[in-house]
Amino acid sequence: MAAQRAARKQVARPVVVDESIDKADYNIWHHKPNRRKAEPKRAATHRCHPARDSGRTRGSDSGASFRCIDFARGICAAGYSCNYLHRVPTAQDEARAATDLSVDTFGRGKVTEARDNRLGAGSFERDCRTLYVNYSGAISHMQTGLQAKQLLEPEFAEWGPLERTHIVHDKRLAFVTYTQRSSAEFAKEAMAQQRVPGGDMEGFLDVRWANEDPNPRAQARVKRAHADAYSQAVARSVDELPEAAKRARLMDLHIQASTRARGHCASAPYYPDTSAQ
Repeated sequence: MAAQRAARKQVARPVVVDESIDKADYNIWHHKPNRRKAEPKRAATHRCHPARDSGRTRGSDSGASFRCIDFARGICAAGYSCNYLHRVPTAQDEARAATDLSVDTFGRGKVTEARDNRLGAGSFERDCRTLYVNYSGAISHMQTGLQAKQLLEPEFAEWGPLERTHIVHDKRLAFVTYTQRSSAEFAKEAMAQQRVPGGDMEGFLDVRWANEDPNPRAQARVKRAHADAYSQAVARSVDELPEAAKRARLMDLHIQASTRARGHCASAPYYPDTSAQ
């Protein structure tokens, strides 16, 4: 089993990755670069193969929570010695991640708004589960939209369960939505600048975070998903409490819910009616 064997070294020696942003010129106050380098225009030379590369690491044996970003890119030279996890996110990982939206599955801090080019860890202000995929250089124009979808879906499904894949073939775009946020975060790094087998092109994919869907129905769906995730996180936190503390917390939640239902603020103090004075 992959979970029992030691993780293999994906490369013999460390690979330097050009992040396309000069970290020395990154404004940490505004969370954006003061100036931007030209983005690299070359395909990735390595790829993660979960069935072959996943395994135990020093991080998994010591209880680490975050995945190795080099593992996702197929370039981790540490193997078992890595202090991070060498496996794709699971449903259990997603449940833990739902309690902290400030970091991604690699432990990178998120910001209030995604970077201008929609790269990086994304924003904690919205549900980052949808990837923008430009496949104009990776899949031949002779392919139909259905064929493009059939080529892309298996590649992206390798990193986690997909909710839907929307193809805009005339613009050579795909919008890939995962059921789990952590899967989308992993896939964004794993598929960046990858070629598509069977695409009959020498180019590569441009993978970024998608902009927020302006469709009111989509926004309502996201809002419900956030509410469900919050409810599940609260339920898990209550279950972990001692019995006495659990009863007190449940009573407090019941009072808060009853107060909201009446349209009052639970923390608002009573103030007498002085209109007759």
